[in-house]
Amino acid sequence: MKYLIFAMLLFSMFYLACERNIDNEIEHSPKMSKRTSERIMFYNVENLFDTIDDPHKADNEFLPTGKKEWNSQKYFKKLNQIGKVIIAVGEWKAPAIIGLCEIENRTVLNDLVNNSPLQKMQYQIVHHESPDPRGIDVALLYNAKKFRVLSDSALTIRKRDSSLARTRDILYVQGILEKDTIHIYVNHWSSRRGGQMATEQKRINGANTLRKHLDGVFSKNTNAKVLIMGDFNDEPDNKSVYDVLVKGELYNAMFNKISVSAGTNRYRNKWNMLDQIILSNTLKRKMSEAEIFKRDWLFSEDKNGERKNLFRTYQGPIYKGGYSDHLPVYIDFL
Repeated sequence: MKYLIFAMLLFSMFYLACERNIDNEIEHSPKMSKRTSERIMFYNVENLFDTIDDPHKADNEFLPTGKKEWNSQKYFKKLNQIGKVIIAVGEWKAPAIIGLCEIENRTVLNDLVNNSPLQKMQYQIVHHESPDPRGIDVALLYNAKKFRVLSDSALTIRKRDSSLARTRDILYVQGILEKDTIHIYVNHWSSRRGGQMATEQKRINGANTLRKHLDGVFSKNTNAKVLIMGDFNDEPDNKSVYDVLVKGELYNAMFNKISVSAGTNRYRNKWNMLDQIILSNTLKRKMSEAEIFKRDWLFSEDKNGERKNLFRTYQGPIYKGGYSDHLPVYIDFL
């Protein structure tokens, strides 16, 4: 018994030391008070569920009685960690606009902006419930002093036969950033579960839905400034993104970052560039190059002591207590 208690004390000391290291890195990171640009980021936060059962959603595994034993302690720890990541991405100048995916509902967004390190930032929320069976949605957080929302809506993805697809809607937000009207789309296309090629049409459906809406925007204003971000579950050079959505008319700011040793998600020891930021050419001139946010504390050590794998919340059914299975991406409005 005494060995068990000793082991638990060691684990607690190790965990607190890791937390202090992360806090210390954020505290002493270069302060970007001279940066005049406004930062826009996207982050797949990996299953941000509350602990309350919603009878209309398949959220049972993320309940205190579920197989993941998801409870308030784990929930608020995750909120705290997501807040830390966002502050670190902003480099002490909070991002003006944040796209998120894999959030369950408005409640978790309210908790994120009010009960995490973000509470002083006074972020506003744009969110619509989607028909996804698990209940995970996309959302937008924004600094109302930097960005003014003019309109927002949810674009429901349709199949080839025009029937509705039960997946995440695309969030469309039109607003004003630095006196420019910008059309923002936040995406989380269907996963590759079941095989990339077998599920490709689902992502093409998402691309077609978004492309149709884009064509409507460009028909009214050929110089419209468009920013598309999200987890597309396809690479920049895959058919859904490259041929259907971009079609040579848009600029994928992540295309030149495709590499066997870099990406935003690591699956079966292979990096994938699933999280992307895509711009209209009229907006490209005002934007920096997009970047992947990487810090050592977002990775976990493997058995060889190397930091190759992302420090995620769960590894299968095992609770790891990390951040996410994706890295954030960001870009600056100059």
